Amino acid sequence: MRGFADAYRGALQRCGPGDHEVRARLEELLRGVEEELQLHASYAKEWGVDLRDHDTPNRATRSYLNYVHGIANDPSESIGSIMSALVPCLRLYAFLGCQLAKVEPEGDHAYAEWVATYSSPDYLALPDRAESVLDQTCRAEPYGGWVEAGSLPGVEDFWVQDGTPGYRFLAL
Repeated sequence: MRGFADAYRGALQRCGPGDHEVRARLEELLRGVEEELQLHASYAKEWGVDLRDHDTPNRATRSYLNYVHGIANDPSESIGSIMSALVPCLRLYAFLGCQLAKVEPEGDHAYAEWVATYSSPDYLALPDRAESVLDQTCRAEPYGGWVEAGSLPGVEDFWVQDGTPGYRFLAL
């Protein structure tokens, strides 16, 4: 989550003087991440988990975070580039939250609050907002530029693990 917050801050730094609408949406998304960090802290406290003991992500997650960090901290990358790195994760959480809510609609388990959060209308609006920023900021960008230039940081490790594209990332 801290990586997402840093990425949104990086996108905000790229906003021009006339990008009021994009800036407002990015600030809203950043506030959402900050609230989510507080939510994670409250879950950890409720469950008796010290987050400092779990601060090292697994290899696949680390690869994704390195990818996001690389895009967000490269001054040549655009807001659209940053958003294209973030949107899939937002969409995945929405999908997982909704799928789990279908399986356990009553929510009588340890993760009920997590499922309720990520399947809630409030959360489900976040991927839409992020996609809106992506759509608005990518209009003028050429497709394929990253791959042709071979400049997508960490993409080899992120997408190809154990010889299967995307396997380790999806098998968190």
